[in-house]
Amino acid sequence: MDAAGSFARYPSQSGDRDRLREIVDQCRACAVLSHDQMEEQGVSSDLVFRLDLVIAQLERIDILLRVAAGQQDGRLFASMLVRAFADERGIHSLLRNSVNRMARQIVTHTSKSGEHYIASSQSDWMRMGSGALGAGAITAVTALFKYVFGAMALALCGSESPTA
Repeated sequence: MDAAGSFARYPSQSGDRDRLREIVDQCRACAVLSHDQMEEQGVSSDLVFRLDLVIAQLERIDILLRVAAGQQDGRLFASMLVRAFADERGIHSLLRNSVNRMARQIVTHTSKSGEHYIASSQSDWMRMGSGALGAGAITAVTALFKYVFGAMALALCGSESPTA
């Protein structure tokens, strides 16, 4: 029988409550580890958002178990829920979460598109170096043409010849 089902049937038994609390703590620890690994490896912002929701739900379950055990006041839990509800729907929270998700998406896409710039062997370094030299030469030649044409005394376009 699962710990949550057993606790739901017999909430007064402290053994079931303690077992459920242990499971919640284990789940929270796994979620935090997963969150840290995802931050290092880069994943979709939707997955990170969903994991944050799971962590918040585990925190609420833990507090509910404390309320059921008489270790915490139920009014504090209710005020926490109301505060969290208001915070989640506030404009500040919306902007913060949107910017964070967008930044994660940018980092994820940038890392995927920039992989071809990384040199991993000697031949890659040589190819990248020769490409950089060629690009520098093209830039130097175009800058030289710019200064040569700028120094030339060219006739103005559309000017009429002076009459005496």
